[in-house]
Amino acid sequence: MPIVLSAADQLRCEQVLSQCLETGGSIDQLMPFIRSELNGQCAGHVVALLGLQAKAVAKLGAGIWWCTERSLQQATPWQVAQQKSRWMPMGEVFDLCSGIGGDGVWLSRQGDLVAIDCDPTMADMCEANLRLRGVNSTVRCADVLQQDIPTSAAIHIDPDRRPNEKRMTHAAGYLPPIDDVFALVGRQPAALIKVAPAAEIESPIPMLRIWISLALSVREQTLVCGQSIDLAASDLGISMNGETRSAVMPRSAVMLSRDGQSSVYSGVPATRISSVKQPLAFMLDIDPAIRAAGLTECFAGDHGAASLGAPSGFLTSGDPIAHPGVICESVVWSGSCDDRKLRRELRARKAYPRRVKTRGVDHNPNELEKRYRQCGDEPVTLWIGRAGEKRYAVITK
Repeated sequence: MPIVLSAADQLRCEQVLSQCLETGGSIDQLMPFIRSELNGQCAGHVVALLGLQAKAVAKLGAGIWWCTERSLQQATPWQVAQQKSRWMPMGEVFDLCSGIGGDGVWLSRQGDLVAIDCDPTMADMCEANLRLRGVNSTVRCADVLQQDIPTSAAIHIDPDRRPNEKRMTHAAGYLPPIDDVFALVGRQPAALIKVAPAAEIESPIPMLRIWISLALSVREQTLVCGQSIDLAASDLGISMNGETRSAVMPRSAVMLSRDGQSSVYSGVPATRISSVKQPLAFMLDIDPAIRAAGLTECFAGDHGAASLGAPSGFLTSGDPIAHPGVICESVVWSGSCDDRKLRRELRARKAYPRRVKTRGVDHNPNELEKRYRQCGDEPVTLWIGRAGEKRYAVITK
């Protein structure tokens, strides 16, 4: 949906959209008003935007947002963008592959912003969104690799991970390719590179790898380079001495809540973890950012936990673990994953599974929640996993 509107038409669309949002009601109810105020092209834009505004505000923050369904899906949530902006030095910032400007809004707080995207639709929407938020910026539609970027400027870059409409975890297939990205950021004093959580990266330059989750969902892996390494380490409380820089840098998991509050876990991936065949007193489910960072074993070692069954399974411990990156609940029953037995155990406790957690099995959590909802009124958690060839079930409170 290229904007392709004059500045006056853009402003008029925004005014009508704002009035529709204030009035409320369905699109069908608002259509007579929209058609009476705007021509066909402008009316089409407003109708399309009206259906996306609730999602956009929830994800990006207050105000009107120019966006499409796809661009909104790819945009960075405001909590994540806010967190990353703290890792940038004060001064001019180039937001490359800027999308609709979700990151740029926050990066602009560090200094003058230049936003660049090769897609004219993205560039148009980015410019409009930054203007609506009073951001004094320069927006260009251009190839990010062909730009004359001052050597003093910091860079944030979000290479396209779906150049062929398919999500890619191999960074060599990004657009621009990751090798070109490293060559670009290696010339700058500070840089943040957004890549897929599952991407394995071999970098020719020193970098700190940070996985970010929001409300128990991994959003991205951020590669932190140059001066941003020390800024991120200071912000997150990560110890970075000379020896660390010359050896293996720690990985970090940043776990964000809906209100933007953060907690952090850092470590170096471990290769071994103790395993048990039966659950101990407590079941643990660690935040997906810790798992994505490959720090499950490190976390278990730090907190005296063991894996239940396979190394990729749930963790269990003999003592409670109080950490913002883990759900820890007391075991009240464990046994085989048999439908009749589970139903009998739940009914005996007059309980129902408020949530179902699965690992290494093909059970559908939503279906199980519905299946056992009538077993009682006491909420519990049902865990289903695999230990060798057997499937187990655990009930916790």
